[in-house]
Amino acid sequence: MAPTETTLTIANRRVRYWQAGAAENYPILLIHGGVGDGRLHWHAALPLLADDYFVLAFDLPGFGGSDPIDGGLEAHVEWIHAFLDEMHLEAAALVGNSFGGLLVRAFASRYPARVPAAIIINGGILPNITPFFAQLARLPVIGPALFNFIGGAACSRGSINRMIYVKRVASEAFVREVATYAKSFGRTLRLTAAHPIPQNLTPPVPTLVLWGIEDQLAPLDEAQHLQKTIPGAKLVQIADCGHMPQLEEPEVFATQVKDFLYQIRNPRASKLPGAGRLS
Repeated sequence: MAPTETTLTIANRRVRYWQAGAAENYPILLIHGGVGDGRLHWHAALPLLADDYFVLAFDLPGFGGSDPIDGGLEAHVEWIHAFLDEMHLEAAALVGNSFGGLLVRAFASRYPARVPAAIIINGGILPNITPFFAQLARLPVIGPALFNFIGGAACSRGSINRMIYVKRVASEAFVREVATYAKSFGRTLRLTAAHPIPQNLTPPVPTLVLWGIEDQLAPLDEAQHLQKTIPGAKLVQIADCGHMPQLEEPEVFATQVKDFLYQIRNPRASKLPGAGRLS
């Protein structure tokens, strides 16, 4: 089923999103990372999930067709909360890649009643932000310049080569498109560093840590550490795959997401809050 592109307004700011699947099915919200927007991250996997679920994927603030906001992780959590409200969704399974995985972790920790299941893909690790680095991020000239450089490095061909294992994905067109998001990602990283990090990042909901094990940017030991920090989290490794399984192995990715959500629909699959709440 082909996704439909739509826009809405949250607090006088434009939000672009895509949706696919029957609206009466249970919703899944896909949250992209910093190297691209919602379409780039999810165009391959979204139709595969839409056979069974009502699937939504937005552009994060400052990316693609969504207006920027001011604020760090907590502001982004509230922005996602407002999006769910605007869509009249009481709850949705959250799926996040890279930086989007950290947002899934933060949102599910803050609003567990609205997240029956959380899926974190090659991300979710809290960056090491020292007080000195946080102070640099707040400086009016140095901060933007420094984080524009960091965003550019993260969106470079060299970084993509470390992230993406399936080389057909890392085409020249892909690299050019990713490069257009360097400033957006740099700004998001600067705001994350400049604002307080939520103290609670342990979601009390059934959680899947889904990891492409050939990722040189976020190696497998990060996934193993993340699994240990979230009680009851399940770790599934995807062989011959890097940082973006939803693009590198979309069929495998969709199957793992569907299998995990199927298990959550069975109350015996988990004793954590949220089990059995999918319908």
